Amino acid sequence: MKNTKVKSLLHKLTPSFFKAPLLRSEYHIDSDFPKDLVFRKAQTYEEIQQAFKVAYLGYHGKGMVPDQPSEMQVTKFHALPTTTILIVKKQEKVIATASIILDSSMGLPLESCWSLTHLREDSVRLAEVTWLTVLAEGEERKQILLLFCKYIYEYCLKVLGVDTVVAAVPAGAKDLFELVFLFENIESGKPKKYDTYHGQKAVGQCLRISDVAQDVFRQVYGKKPKHADLFKFFCESECKNFQFPKQMNKSTLGTPYSPELFEYFFKSQSDILLKLTDKERNALSNLYFYSPYKSVIGISQTSAYRDRHQPRFMVLCRSRFCIRASGRMMTSTVLEVSRNGLKLRLTEPHQSYVGEEVSVSVELSPQNNVTLRGKVVWVLPGLQQLGIELENMVPERWQEFIDVLEAELKTRTGNSGKKPA
Repeated sequence: MKNTKVKSLLHKLTPSFFKAPLLRSEYHIDSDFPKDLVFRKAQTYEEIQQAFKVAYLGYHGKGMVPDQPSEMQVTKFHALPTTTILIVKKQEKVIATASIILDSSMGLPLESCWSLTHLREDSVRLAEVTWLTVLAEGEERKQILLLFCKYIYEYCLKVLGVDTVVAAVPAGAKDLFELVFLFENIESGKPKKYDTYHGQKAVGQCLRISDVAQDVFRQVYGKKPKHADLFKFFCESECKNFQFPKQMNKSTLGTPYSPELFEYFFKSQSDILLKLTDKERNALSNLYFYSPYKSVIGISQTSAYRDRHQPRFMVLCRSRFCIRASGRMMTSTVLEVSRNGLKLRLTEPHQSYVGEEVSVSVELSPQNNVTLRGKVVWVLPGLQQLGIELENMVPERWQEFIDVLEAELKTRTGNSGKKPA
């Protein structure tokens, strides 16, 4: 115990320019990826439950979450259909997990301590990686952690279309994320008491995982020997143990819950749904939409929030935005869709276009574009986002696109199995 305290004190007193090479030298890349590990998204009851239990074990053991009768670490953000639970399995047993929470109307967990305003303004899609846990020790833990972080990086970038990742990093892991994984501090970098971690201290950090992260990794690691080249490891190498969706279409549908499992995890085994505000309950109801879920979520009869009549889906489609009166064209990205509306992000600052009649050319897939007409009904200037209400007559290809999204949601929410009797 005494040696551990001395080592910890020396570590704190060591300047970063000395600390960085020492810490980086502890993480070397094994040329032979472990063949008995499987990296995938949790999809079955057993996988989801094991993931929640692994997160609880990892954080409860450090005093970062309170006692839970279920011994599962479940939050309201896990109830979102856009939250993805990633796992590492060894011989059918989950030994590591992390949750990717996409930014939504419910915000992100770490916003209780750190402002994300500037990151939202600069990001197309923001996500928080949280509850990262690896149940292993020594060198095995380091190897699994490296591989798992690579998988999270690739899943965010290739599958979800995330360009900026944020994390509430436990104070003890600050140097690892900052000096090895090259995260930046969101604010000063001074640890704060974080209620989500049961009052333990954490640091808000971020990583722009698009081209910026690749450039930084290339500068820091590009000339290192093969066993230490994290640029090549993260950005160029492939791992056959990684499982991804068959269609890499920036789909944001996360870990699926059947109605039975939704009620089991968020109502029977926890008080998550009970503690939701009316605003949060309405946001969740609008994302699930279908009656079996709405009856579990519940909407207060006195709620001031409007229940949507059409499901809304988070997507990521390239598009071209045109003001019909002036003919002005702008590059844009479609962030959300429904049968009768769009949410866009423009690539340049804009004035208030509320009331303007517009047309939007949306790339549904390579060589499959559809042009939609509508009216701008709201704008968020700071985020360069706007909402468009579509005209009643929309092209058949658009209706087919929405049909596919609705069918996918229905299928995925019904395939996660049932809880034990």
